[in-house]
Amino acid sequence: MLLERVDKFVKEIMKEGWPPKDELEGKLVLKATSAGGKVVKTDENRWRGFTQSKAKINIEIGGQFSILDGVISGVNMKLEEDKLIMQKWSFQNWHDGEYSTICFTIEEPEIGITVVKLMQMDVPEEDRYGNATVV
Repeated sequence: MLLERVDKFVKEIMKEGWPPKDELEGKLVLKATSAGGKVVKTDENRWRGFTQSKAKINIEIGGQFSILDGVISGVNMKLEEDKLIMQKWSFQNWHDGEYSTICFTIEEPEIGITVVKLMQMDVPEEDRYGNATVV
């Protein structure tokens, strides 16, 4: 159910082109508590189960991570439990040393409903192969 909602979210964003400029915004509403979501984001085993892919996650500020079988890697810049995750992201098809900044804000407007807002900035115009759609 959750993966279906994430899939729908990604498809809606892609209708406008991915990325639309050098930044990307989105919002996902989940029937879950923010504390439950935090566990998935920071627990390697749950992340692996959720995505069915390899993950290495260091939950410290400055800690490195690799998710989705190494497709995305990066560094944690700011972490506020159940509120904010700010990271530097690099996709494996981007130029070496090229990162975007991604920020997830997490709100629980009512018990059992979590709203995750995404803002990704500094998305490169093309990947290392010259493709314009880089994420």
